[in-house]
Amino acid sequence: MTACLQVRGLTIDLNGGQQQQRLVHGLDFDLPPGSLTGLVGASGSGKSLTALALLDLLDRRLFTYRADRLRLGDIDLLTLSARARRQLRGQGMAAIFQDPSTALDPVSTVGRQLQRVVRRQLNLSTSDARKTVQQALQAVGFEDPQAIARSWPHELSGGMRQRIMIAHAHALRPRLLIADEPTTALDTGNKQRVLRQLQ
Repeated sequence: MTACLQVRGLTIDLNGGQQQQRLVHGLDFDLPPGSLTGLVGASGSGKSLTALALLDLLDRRLFTYRADRLRLGDIDLLTLSARARRQLRGQGMAAIFQDPSTALDPVSTVGRQLQRVVRRQLNLSTSDARKTVQQALQAVGFEDPQAIARSWPHELSGGMRQRIMIAHAHALRPRLLIADEPTTALDTGNKQRVLRQLQ
């Protein structure tokens, strides 16, 4: 069986003037298709940096990262152009990060921004994108998804914004979903619901 994600020799360095500081050294792992896998380590051990590197989101002015092998299914991520990697994010690979306030557009309603991404990534009509977003919002426990879709990010609690980001990733159905402490801001009931959704 081909791995959904195959990583060999992932190394991440912090660029600092005359010398680099090694933050992640030679990380190897495989993720089987359909698996739920955790990356465990002490605070500051490079878990979030690894997630950002896999998504090609690290600032290259601050970090240098490389790998011997980095494959998403049959796609060699190391040979893709920057544009092709950007296009792959969303439907091919998506992420849920700890702080949803940095991911939501403050000048657009929740529904408008999620529908825009879903339409573009999944090539859906406006009405189909709206339905997909409503279903995803409902799946993460919003009893009135229409009201949430009409809301502005600043009107919602941190836990609600985090559930919106989980709904966003859920709606895109990516081949690989990277979640960096996605339930930190959630209460116990919503943590359980979200963990079931992620499986």
